[in-house]
Amino acid sequence: MNCERSFSVDHCTSLNNIQETLNHKECNTPVVKWRLKSRQKISLLQKFRLCGRLAIICYRLCKFSYKRVDSNKAEFLSILQESDQMSDNKNIEGLLFDPNQYKANKQDRVPVEGKRILRVSPPKRTERDLRYLQVCLRNIKAFAEYPKTMQERLCRVGWYETYEPRRAIVRQGHLPHSFYFILSGVIIVTQYDEERGCTKFLVCLGRGMAFGELAVITNSRRQATCSTRTTTELLCISAKDFVEIFMSGGIHGFRNPEQESFMRTETVHDCEY
Repeated sequence: MNCERSFSVDHCTSLNNIQETLNHKECNTPVVKWRLKSRQKISLLQKFRLCGRLAIICYRLCKFSYKRVDSNKAEFLSILQESDQMSDNKNIEGLLFDPNQYKANKQDRVPVEGKRILRVSPPKRTERDLRYLQVCLRNIKAFAEYPKTMQERLCRVGWYETYEPRRAIVRQGHLPHSFYFILSGVIIVTQYDEERGCTKFLVCLGRGMAFGELAVITNSRRQATCSTRTTTELLCISAKDFVEIFMSGGIHGFRNPEQESFMRTETVHDCEY
């Protein structure tokens, strides 16, 4: 009995010693040492220094990003944004708002029925719809200059789009996709000068004018950027339809009496972008 008791006590003691040895070896491993060190309390001064270093890093990153954007912003800055920045720096007779935003829009607009027809898919437009559009658009000078046969074809394939102020419709360097008639609103044309690194104002377009044909005809990239100054409504003609209407048949297409008469009286537009 005594032998069994002594054996059990010695056995338990040896097991405890083995466990303590294993625990001591495990604590000496690099992973355990790192965990124990991370659990140690960090003083408030050390925390403050870490926060200060983090704040300095964030400040330097923001400053670098700002300088990078500021050095390249001239390429993407339109004349509208530049004019807005200039107006922000001016005090208009002590007013806290821009009076131009509250001026009445006295321009004639396309009737609601005309907009509805222009939103309808071209194959679904009836002859009555086309005649109605021709009457609605006869006050658009650039549209009225074309022969009636061309007007009908434009009414058949064109669609209606509206843009909010300060929106770019055509961007310099982009490929042409459409030709545009201005139904209402004001569009400002600007061009980026790579040598000077700035944007220059070219011309202001209004109701009744058209733009975008030059790049479509020459199949080249846009030479300028066209942006909306006010809410603008457009009659859009795709580049494919433009070519089919105005350039199909090559020189043989000008044998049409109406088209020949039109080409004889047509003057070259100043703004073809």
